[in-house]
Amino acid sequence: SISPLTDEGGGAAGDDDLRSRENLFELAETLMRLMP
Repeated sequence: SISPLTDEGGGAAGDDDLRSRENLFELAETLMRLMP
């Protein structure tokens, strides 16, 4: 999702979205852990 050029590659954009979603889940878990 970072570079629009990935949309031209077969399923590169889809893989990128999946990776972004995993990163969001990790970020959410970290925030929950930091909260009191």
